[in-house]
Amino acid sequence: MIFLTSMTWAALPELSHLKPQKPLQAAPPAERQIGGMAGTGFSLLSVQKVESKNGKMERWVLMIGSREGRPIKGLPGYFNAQNNGKTLTMDLAQMHFSKVDEKLLNSLLKESKFVGHARMVQDPMDQTLTLTWDLKKPVKMRTIQVKGQKQTAQILLDLIQK
Repeated sequence: MIFLTSMTWAALPELSHLKPQKPLQAAPPAERQIGGMAGTGFSLLSVQKVESKNGKMERWVLMIGSREGRPIKGLPGYFNAQNNGKTLTMDLAQMHFSKVDEKLLNSLLKESKFVGHARMVQDPMDQTLTLTWDLKKPVKMRTIQVKGQKQTAQILLDLIQK
């Protein structure tokens, strides 16, 4: 064992000629918002886009249903939304299925002032549905949880012009 350790150490090149490098410039902190609640499972029933009259904000309404795809009362499922200025990523936990697919989501983006393209990825192991929006320009993000009462639970995602 000592012989192998000596051989491994001997194989490393001399590093004294390397110059210290400048530290990398830190990326701006990502805007992060979490909410919802854990449960037995959820579904994404629909996504709608609503634009403000002045055009400075888009609201994305995510309708959250039960594991079986029915409306639910109370808070939507757990979510984690992050905005780094170039992309906005939303993880929807315990999302067993979605009635919305990537093609439908991208068709909603055709008239968006803030989002150029979207991707959807379903993790088969932990059932997390990840929605990623490529931003056309940096925006401020705000999430609002709406308890299901007369309608199903909702997550409102506001994209606000900076």
